[in-house]
Amino acid sequence: MCLALHPHNIGRPNAAKHLDEALGYILGHDGVWASTADDIAEYYLANYYDQVRSWIAEHNTRAPVMTDRLTSPAARARPSLSVLGNWSA
Repeated sequence: MCLALHPHNIGRPNAAKHLDEALGYILGHDGVWASTADDIAEYYLANYYDQVRSWIAEHNTRAPVMTDRLTSPAARARPSLSVLGNWSA
């Protein structure tokens, strides 16, 4: 679970006490990883990037080309993604 904290909501003095209590409770459990966004990005790159990149490349080569559905010049100018959907496949 990601706990995103915006300064507008959590930056008030009365909220600090409640945040401290909540974090104390959450971090008091085994298996909880307190990290920054940079920590998460580094973990992803080290553990999953190559696997996901290979999966995308494989599925992009198998994705059907849908140029016959693009009739207007504006539609042809828009970029499209060929891989969307279930990442567990």
